Amino acid sequence: MVDDNTTNREILRVRLTSWGAQVVEAEDGPAALATMAQTDTCFDVVLTDMQMPEMDGLTLGRAIRQEDRFKDIPLMMMTSLGTQNNCGELAEIGFAASLTKPVRPSELHTRLTDVLSGTKPAGSERSRPESDPASRSLNCNVRILLAEDNITN
Repeated sequence: MVDDNTTNREILRVRLTSWGAQVVEAEDGPAALATMAQTDTCFDVVLTDMQMPEMDGLTLGRAIRQEDRFKDIPLMMMTSLGTQNNCGELAEIGFAASLTKPVRPSELHTRLTDVLSGTKPAGSERSRPESDPASRSLNCNVRILLAEDNITN
């Protein structure tokens, strides 16, 4: 999990671990890249915020894609409400999903499940679950790298 805001990391860590995910945290993009480079752990997904100091989410995504051993890790972007979201650039970099914050836990769960299973939601950027998201389960061995800097999240 990458976020310069401790509160954001805590909220998302609690949510993700309640679903059985193993979460690795870093406080910014450069620290996340260093953590990824120094570990033998293969991450199942990287969840990053768009707006962060030093390195925004797009730059972090590009840097991850430049490393051969990380090029296939699914990327998910979280953007603030009202923030311009360039879907073309996200797709070009290889982001599998984009969520608008504040994101509902059910939506986060649905999108994570879709990304991890390789399912692409049809229609709009914000998918709607067809059934109770609590009935779906994430693989309990999932490791997620999260980048977030919004105090609300």
